[in-house]
Amino acid sequence: MKRLFAIAGMGLFGLLWLAACGSQGPAGTEVKVHLVAPFGGTGTGRVIYQVADGSWQAALEQAPGVYALTLPAGEKRYGVAVNCLPTGWELATFGYARVFQLTVDDTTDLRVGCTSLSDIAQYSLTEAPIEVESSESGYNRVWLRSAWSAKKVGLGTPKPLTFLTRPRRDLLIVAYDSGSSKYAPRFIKRIKLVRDLDASTPPVCATPCSYALTSADTPAIASVENFSLPAWADQDPWFGVGFVSKKGLVVPHGSDDPDNDPALGTGDHSGGDYYLIPDTEAGDVYWAEASAKDAAGTYRASNVKVLDHDGGDIAFALPTAKFDPSVSDHGLPRFGFSSYGTSGLVGYAFVAEFGDFTEFAVVSPGWLGGRTTYQVPDLSGAPGFAGARPLPGEKVHWQGIAIVANRPLGEILSAEPLPLPHPLPRLPGLELRLASKQGHYTH
Repeated sequence: MKRLFAIAGMGLFGLLWLAACGSQGPAGTEVKVHLVAPFGGTGTGRVIYQVADGSWQAALEQAPGVYALTLPAGEKRYGVAVNCLPTGWELATFGYARVFQLTVDDTTDLRVGCTSLSDIAQYSLTEAPIEVESSESGYNRVWLRSAWSAKKVGLGTPKPLTFLTRPRRDLLIVAYDSGSSKYAPRFIKRIKLVRDLDASTPPVCATPCSYALTSADTPAIASVENFSLPAWADQDPWFGVGFVSKKGLVVPHGSDDPDNDPALGTGDHSGGDYYLIPDTEAGDVYWAEASAKDAAGTYRASNVKVLDHDGGDIAFALPTAKFDPSVSDHGLPRFGFSSYGTSGLVGYAFVAEFGDFTEFAVVSPGWLGGRTTYQVPDLSGAPGFAGARPLPGEKVHWQGIAIVANRPLGEILSAEPLPLPHPLPRLPGLELRLASKQGHYTH
């Protein structure tokens, strides 16, 4: 995937979800961690914490999906790690651990999106056959998408989609030019967002749920301006635009196969446009990303935006300064780096990926306290993280990311996580600029 969210493929990450500033009293400061399932409800996982640079220990579960720890009076630095795994899974060589090393001045109320097998199992699902009709000419096939499934089908042909067994579900219908067999954005002719489909009582429809497309479903178009590339990252320029409805329906922002993987808009640094979904509402958001890399694929510059439901023209601006950490093998990678001296720096992310395990750490400047080295923590001795360490001879992929943002880290991390593979917060107006370096070694 050509995207940030291409770290370990995007990257981007687990960085998004936590809350506001807390107060400190004589009894110490309480930090809370909320695990959020992807479509509402409570996430499940293993939660551990550390005080300052201390050992990692299990956090106390106060309520389903809510964990708490109390820092001693006068202590500001803490760490939290969450591994989203199926209930009862003990061998944490499988998983995606998100680590946050912060201070109470950053946030004391974390919200972490968890997408594990047990989180998905909490949902009751149903299928509904969907049929799209139109008396217009010029398009003859549609892309159907719910929050749970997507299908490509011709007009007049019923196709089953999966929905949560709940009222007020979203359905997206996108129709494509009959003169082509491709699904690139430039072939879009009609878009309809169906809201409030009632899937609470199966069967949803006694016969196929039928929807008609008309000229009223003609989408508006917004522009993407051309954007400059850093001298060190002038290869593979790309942009993509996606969408997330307030009920969790996701339109991807593109892939390496734009002709067959539908999106609202894709292109390169010369700019272009994207299609706006009619009848959006407050709570819906667009998400957009632009990126480029160096010739070797080691360094990358990315700009990620979250737009409100009206969308609008987009002007990307990639970071101009390279982030160039050194890395040494200490079982897990140890990073050495110069402070990324760009205005708006809110933190760093450091990643280690080996086997079926990924550790993604978000670290604030306050937690670093001026230090310019970072050791990805060894969590393997903590409850629920056994084996979270590379074996001798195992290849370790690493990535270091400098994060520049137009919002404070605490605000970024407090917002609701969107149900994306590497979530962003539902925070319209957010802009992230990311400069990264990646590599690997054999442990």
